[in-house]
Amino acid sequence: MKKIIYILFLLSMSISYAQQDISFTLENAQITNDGNDDYYEVDIVVSSTSNFYLGTGQFYINYNTDAFGTAAQASGNAIFEEGTHILSAGFWTTVFTDNTGSRLSLSYVQIAPESAYIASGNGAVTTTPTVLTHLKIRYNAPGQVDIDPMICFESSDNFTDLNYTACGGAFGADCFTFPGVQITDDSFDCSGAAIPEPACSGEITTWENDSWDNGTPDATMTAIINTSAIVGGPILSSFSACELIINGPVSIVNNSYISIENNITVNPTGSLFVSSESSLVQVQEDAVTINNGDIIVQKVTPSIAARNFFAMSSPMSAETRDGVYGTSRAVFGIIPSNFAPYSIDLVTFPEFTNAENFLDDDGDYLDPYIGNRTLPDSGIGNLVFPSPSHDSPTSSYTFEFTQGTLNSGIISVPINYNGPETTNNYNLLGNPYASAIDVTAFLNANIAVNEVYYWDHITNPVADLPGFGTSNFSMNDISMRNVMMGLAAVNGGTAPGPFMASGQGFGIKADQSEMVNNSPVIFSNSQRVTGNNTDFRSSETTSEIEKLWLNLTTSTYDEAIAQTAIGFTPNATAGFDQGYDSKRLGTFLSLFTNLDGEYLGIQGRESFNSEIELQLGFSTTIEETVAYTIGIDHLEGVHLENTPIFLIDHLTNASINLKENTYTFTANKGIQPERFTVLFEERDPLGIDEVSFRESVNIYPNPATDQVMLRYTGKSILQQLSIVDMNGKIVKTVDLKNFSSSQNIQTNELAKGVYFLHIIGNNNTITKKLIIR
Repeated sequence: MKKIIYILFLLSMSISYAQQDISFTLENAQITNDGNDDYYEVDIVVSSTSNFYLGTGQFYINYNTDAFGTAAQASGNAIFEEGTHILSAGFWTTVFTDNTGSRLSLSYVQIAPESAYIASGNGAVTTTPTVLTHLKIRYNAPGQVDIDPMICFESSDNFTDLNYTACGGAFGADCFTFPGVQITDDSFDCSGAAIPEPACSGEITTWENDSWDNGTPDATMTAIINTSAIVGGPILSSFSACELIINGPVSIVNNSYISIENNITVNPTGSLFVSSESSLVQVQEDAVTINNGDIIVQKVTPSIAARNFFAMSSPMSAETRDGVYGTSRAVFGIIPSNFAPYSIDLVTFPEFTNAENFLDDDGDYLDPYIGNRTLPDSGIGNLVFPSPSHDSPTSSYTFEFTQGTLNSGIISVPINYNGPETTNNYNLLGNPYASAIDVTAFLNANIAVNEVYYWDHITNPVADLPGFGTSNFSMNDISMRNVMMGLAAVNGGTAPGPFMASGQGFGIKADQSEMVNNSPVIFSNSQRVTGNNTDFRSSETTSEIEKLWLNLTTSTYDEAIAQTAIGFTPNATAGFDQGYDSKRLGTFLSLFTNLDGEYLGIQGRESFNSEIELQLGFSTTIEETVAYTIGIDHLEGVHLENTPIFLIDHLTNASINLKENTYTFTANKGIQPERFTVLFEERDPLGIDEVSFRESVNIYPNPATDQVMLRYTGKSILQQLSIVDMNGKIVKTVDLKNFSSSQNIQTNELAKGVYFLHIIGNNNTITKKLIIR
């Protein structure tokens, strides 16, 4: 049976004509179910070669009576919805006419003056296709969704189509006395009326009265839940399905999951509750969640002191500040372009040399969120101070995200690069899904991101820490992870694992080299996992990776642990590798490996062999001379488990197997970037005098611009300093015979580039690399 949609605007008036192309299409055809009945739904979409404001008209739509029965409109089985479409309430009167047999119709008449349309933008038909109205028609009986609705636009030779622009004068709509302009040259496209091939090849199984009527679903089947379901409870286990339709209350308990290949539909009678440590995963990148009911994604936080904060991110699409954080004392977004690092005097505090800095200079990068303001776009984080007041007791908090629908699929987040004058590029992001994500998969998908940083909220702000405020937070509370391994915060806690919990916010320092490409950050369903949703602060195959974590502690601060991590993998080299080598943080106590002047918190090396050597340094801001201890925190891998690990102290000429004992030494305030070497086979340590001389000579800042300070604390007498360029040419010589403890060396006449400083003492000569910017 041939079915036709006639779209006819009938008017009894004198008319004028305007040559113009106007197109009608049908889009987004789908089958839906409200828990009782099946429906065919489709958008009627209009566009034009020239913009105009819609006037009056009438739709005639024929349909397949085998699917929908006769007189569907008269019986209330077919409706045209207004909603947010062009035919929105308040600007048209709609009348249903001629609804007999297999035909539907909708006639509408403009009721506001044309000036009102121009002022409000209502009724605008433009070159961009826009939904005119939405048709929803109920199937004649259950089980008929396989019948072709056969909806299609068609105009025949004896069919005259009339479309009119907005009409009437300045004070009212009088389309009969003042008709609008007739639009001609219509075109129709019916391809969008066809129901897409079903995404699911398997059968349907329905949860009713505590059981599946057609067996436990798998990734090919459609799962329908009609009655109460507690996933992960004593009756219903975690499950996967091709698509999910929810008509009743569904809860996912902690450590359980639902994994759906395609769409999820929550109907008006349905609800979905995703508990804090459970996972709701959608697999295909075009999968969406249609929320016509209620969705709650819960996050229960660890305990936190009143003055501290979390970095968080919403798993829902339209959450607001007051909607989820209504009882929280303060919520901030980040303005990355305003972030400028707090300037630390490296002459006074050399221990912060070559370290990542997350301290802002004046606080103008903080963007307060108040009232009903919508939270940032999906994938962007917020800083949330959850306590109601400054003096609230230490407590855990429960947040429930309820507004909008579940985030799913490809989410692209623009990165703000601060410009060529800085390589900070601090951006605050967050896991946008109601499940954990694989950190390694995320980093591998984003060339501009080499590691993620977590705020572990361990200590309160205090007055004697550097920063712009009267009291400042400590970078000792930041942990980090790259594609290979994690590094714990100095103030305590554990190293972050390979998975990031839902709702978790995190910082990045985007790679400056990607500024030219303006690469965004990409989240995707392929990064999501069904478990491991417990690491809120906060998959890599580890069979080929050997990992070693070393700790530095001091008896002065029992709770402080500075950690460095080294991983051995065929994916890394002895040089600097993006994603595998991560700079250390600027903390009061730091242990790091030294790779050609880059001080690394995490270092990736090639596949393990016992001949590898690691240069190890440390820094401390503790003024007095105190005892420090280096030891193994833990290790992973067959080779490391069966190989000795020696630590060489070049200042004391000591050598110790860290598998047998820890090593304790003394030091005062400062940085010693070359004091230690880690070996995996026993060798003679280097001469004590040579390394003592090297460790006593320091240059700050490095990189430098106009000048560099040379500081020396050793016993030898300095003779001369020579600056040599990359071609081996001496470009500057400084006499040091009258040197005391420090001296400024002018470098403003040097071109930008890499140089080498040859420093001659009465018994030794050393070379230091200097970068001029």
